[in-house]
Amino acid sequence: MTPSFGGIAIFGQDCSINVVELPRRQQKDTYFGVDGTERKDGGFTGRVAEASGVLHGVGIAGLAAAEELFRTYYDGVPRVLVDTLGRAWPGMKLEEFRPAGHAMLDSTGRAYRTYSARFATG
Repeated sequence: MTPSFGGIAIFGQDCSINVVELPRRQQKDTYFGVDGTERKDGGFTGRVAEASGVLHGVGIAGLAAAEELFRTYYDGVPRVLVDTLGRAWPGMKLEEFRPAGHAMLDSTGRAYRTYSARFATG
């Protein structure tokens, strides 16, 4: 399954996406004269998705364009993230985009570089 963000396949090759639910809110109370602790469920606090992969393009300019496309989604707008299993996660925002290391060129002139990215609800 090709992953996407906002309906656009921005993740390049060899993409991995891991979505984790954050701990639920919880209120703990103790009362004078009463043994024990009262715990109240405070509800869902959101989720985080970590993505990693390889962006590529024809030459350095093509790679730069692929990275710039990714960066255009760093605008605070919530979108649907579709992971590599085809599951849709609504309300996700791009929080971090981290290209790693130097751009590499292969023998055909294609440039590539690994990256990681973080998405979150809220």
